[in-house]
Amino acid sequence: MNYYNTTGEYLKVRYWVDGGIHVFGQREPFAFLQDGEEYIVKYMHKNPSYLVVYYDRPVFSEGVEYQTVSCASLVRSYGVVDFRYIVNDTEYRRRSPYKEGQSLQSNDYRVKFRVDNPRIGYLVEKVSAENDAI
Repeated sequence: MNYYNTTGEYLKVRYWVDGGIHVFGQREPFAFLQDGEEYIVKYMHKNPSYLVVYYDRPVFSEGVEYQTVSCASLVRSYGVVDFRYIVNDTEYRRRSPYKEGQSLQSNDYRVKFRVDNPRIGYLVEKVSAENDAI
């Protein structure tokens, strides 16, 4: 799924099913989404126009280089988590769905970002202290 036309009051989503391109529009706060992001989607096979986008399940595409950095801050606000991270002295702000019971300590997370577009970054949990060396 790729985002495009992210202006106005609707988010336009483009996705492919059985070789066909479909476009889906939905009202969604999308200020923190970037063109080219990919997420897992679920659709009805008989009618692919019925779509659910899982914003908590980004796709890490093959052939795209990712790196991780520390999460600078993390704040829960109305069912989402706002977080900040720094890449090459530039601060980026992103938003992620809040999962019930999720830790709100920024040092429990890393941010996995696209090297070619650091504005695309995802909050990922640290697995162990070894991840600090990434």
